[in-house]
Amino acid sequence: MPIVFSDQGDGGNLDIFVQSADGTVTNVTNHPSADAYPALSPDGRRIVFASNREGPAHVFVMNVDGSGLTRLTGGAAGETHPVWSPDGARILYSTLLPNHNWEVFVMNPDGSEQTNLTNHPAIDTSPAWSPDGARIAFETDRDGNFEVYVMRADGSEQTNLTNNPAAYDIAPVWSPDGEQIVFRSDRDGERFEYRSYVMGSDGSNLTPLE
Repeated sequence: MPIVFSDQGDGGNLDIFVQSADGTVTNVTNHPSADAYPALSPDGRRIVFASNREGPAHVFVMNVDGSGLTRLTGGAAGETHPVWSPDGARILYSTLLPNHNWEVFVMNPDGSEQTNLTNHPAIDTSPAWSPDGARIAFETDRDGNFEVYVMRADGSEQTNLTNNPAAYDIAPVWSPDGEQIVFRSDRDGERFEYRSYVMGSDGSNLTPLE
């Protein structure tokens, strides 16, 4: 599988790069806009990413060689942080609504069936699929501080896993087996001094990693 990442291009702006198996690195966007948050599809053939090349940041998809560029979203305020589902059939992303509220949305890879999963007046962002595609972890400030929540892939059963009103718990990532979630938290230090923690996918056995 190739490796995709964003970095500064020759013009000093963010571009999307692809590193092939032989180590060759190619700039596949090469555009004066900011192209960021790339994610490779599970079959290794397409890249989804966010770009401000047409106004506010929107979600785009292209072939791994940079061809076939297509804009998928077009909200007035913008979208970012797209993530493929493990089977490549859906794309999660964060949307900034006109009321300045962030929500977690999902859509088909062609941009159809855009659906608000969190549907809450608080900030809901940084979504992450579980390896089996059945659940989604995300961060939200709906309890007055940022907590890590998990929900089913259809948005139901939204549950607070970290449940610590004194801390900010953010940026959840699933372990490859889906049994654990790694996240960042300032619970053991000053505000915004983040460390990494791991917990079971049900919020149990929370342990610092650093």
